[in-house]
Amino acid sequence: MGKRRPIRPAAPSKPPRVTLLLSLLLVLAGIWAYSTSFRGVFVWDDGEAIVENRHIKSLWPLTQSMSAPAYSTVAGRPVAAFTLAINYALAPAEARDVMAPAAPQSPPETAELFYKNVWGYHALNLVIHLLAGLTLFGVVRRTLTVSSLIAFSVALLWVVHPLQTESVTYVIQRVESLMGLFYLLTVYCSIRAWTPGPARRWWIAGAVAACTAGMATKEVMVTAPVMVLLWDWIFGGRSMTWAEIRRQRWPLYLGLAATWIPLGILVAGLSRETAVGYGYGWTWWSYLVTQTAIITQYLRLSLVPEPLVFDYGWQPASWLSVAPQAALLVAIAAATTWLVIKRRAAGFLGAWLLLILGPSSSVIPIASEVAAEHRMYLPLAAVLVFVVGGLAHLFRARGLPPRIATAAGLIAVLGTATTFAAMTRDRNRDYWDNEGLWRKTVTQRPQNGRAHAVYAMALLARGLYTDAERHLREAVRLEPGSALAHRNLGIALCATQRTGECLVVLERAAVLEPSSGETRGLLGEAYLAERQPQRAIQEFLQALELMPDSRASRFLLNRTAWLLATWPDASVRDGAKAVALAERGVQLTGRKDPRLLDTLAAAHAETGRFSEAVMAGREAMTLAERQNDASLVSEIQQHLTAFAAGHKLRQAQQ
Repeated sequence: MGKRRPIRPAAPSKPPRVTLLLSLLLVLAGIWAYSTSFRGVFVWDDGEAIVENRHIKSLWPLTQSMSAPAYSTVAGRPVAAFTLAINYALAPAEARDVMAPAAPQSPPETAELFYKNVWGYHALNLVIHLLAGLTLFGVVRRTLTVSSLIAFSVALLWVVHPLQTESVTYVIQRVESLMGLFYLLTVYCSIRAWTPGPARRWWIAGAVAACTAGMATKEVMVTAPVMVLLWDWIFGGRSMTWAEIRRQRWPLYLGLAATWIPLGILVAGLSRETAVGYGYGWTWWSYLVTQTAIITQYLRLSLVPEPLVFDYGWQPASWLSVAPQAALLVAIAAATTWLVIKRRAAGFLGAWLLLILGPSSSVIPIASEVAAEHRMYLPLAAVLVFVVGGLAHLFRARGLPPRIATAAGLIAVLGTATTFAAMTRDRNRDYWDNEGLWRKTVTQRPQNGRAHAVYAMALLARGLYTDAERHLREAVRLEPGSALAHRNLGIALCATQRTGECLVVLERAAVLEPSSGETRGLLGEAYLAERQPQRAIQEFLQALELMPDSRASRFLLNRTAWLLATWPDASVRDGAKAVALAERGVQLTGRKDPRLLDTLAAAHAETGRFSEAVMAGREAMTLAERQNDASLVSEIQQHLTAFAAGHKLRQAQQ
């Protein structure tokens, strides 16, 4: 008996014109579906990961641009973090720091500058998604070698599917789409590595490089080496024994397995206690039980993508309430295991679905995101292959002539793709307005306490305190342990001069989330309103320790230094500490904040160094004049006059 040879996907060395045409159509369809995404604003996790992330402001050194604030979506994900720094660097200089379309007293050109800035983030997200779609086309085409049209149909539906909008239009969820691109590239390069000859080593290198980049993008990439092994077992070496496959492919397997090492290092250094783990209302068992209902919902949305919800706020489910869904998933898992053992193609689809969903949808509770549509970014491909392949098989089974079957299939696919693309264009518009997005979420999921709390933030920003308070009290009722709901309720109460009640609510928020610097800062403001400056300073200093890298720290540094330098009561003042805090703030802002420089001048005056106070004051004056801030110029001029006369400032607020 001769030596068994691997079955390799038959594909020409140069793609035929039809493949190039199909690829072009795929790209054009994706551009049309997501052409409405470019006016999407930064929402929710975009705040910590982009708006408040100072690490994106420089490409070099890499230790800066590839790191991120703790607890942000890109923390411990250096490749994804670096792409944000690229966006910041490529944005127009006058627009790159404009992170919101409008705000009270914003210059009229603010909206235009914001859209210039955010355009680049959306453009890169779309490029990543289109590249992933093209790679999926290549993977399916080289796996199902009978027809490029089937591969095209799968990729087309996947690219324009409304379920993908969260991974594409929600900017920071590029961590999912970028990981998905690297995952697909790993599989594609591994497939091409079956090719004999010198090119084989380059495909292996490409697979290992893509896998490494994916591991440094999102932890779900952990299953990619396993999926490559399953592809080889089911498709690549179907005529070979496992020992023969291993002998031929061991360099690839060794390289892919080695990528688990950097992933382990990144995970070991990651700190997301407030998002991942136990003790937040979830046990491993309750999370697993609830995920059976959630995964079933994902499958339903894959077929009928309506309604799509930004934040599901899913509550723990009982075993009895999800028994049918659990039975379905157990059946899928059992069938997948049997089909993989038998080396059947359907087994690979089941494994693709279950293994990719597994890390975030099994037994490790992700308290901040129990259900999220972006988790179906890659698993959706398995569902679509199953549906499109099943449709093709049905047409063949009915004995339809090939041309008629092909025409009927294309009509069905193109009709569905057009419907999906129109739905995607409409869904993108939900991201145009942060307040509207959360209002819709509250309407869709009225039992979601977090949605009420975050929607109220938008109402607070507009000064609608009564409406905000109503939603916040509902949020506290729905989720009594929510620090976010209590914190925002405290803001509403303080804004309506109910400082005593505000303090009670904010102190409860601090107990619920001791690591929240934002809550500590708000407590400081409440104590200051109650004329308790020492308690206020104490809270401000704790807030600075908890969030030293945030934009809020600049305000806190200024606020605390000003109190220490100017409060009328000598027992509160500390000139040396005021100088240290003000200098820290001035350094953090690159000496471009006139108020911080004015505070530094007041701090120097408090220590008796009036010449240094005058120098800092003049520097503040110059900046204020450049910014055309007449009221600030007048204020700084008064301070300069006092410093020149050897007087210290005695003001309670700035």
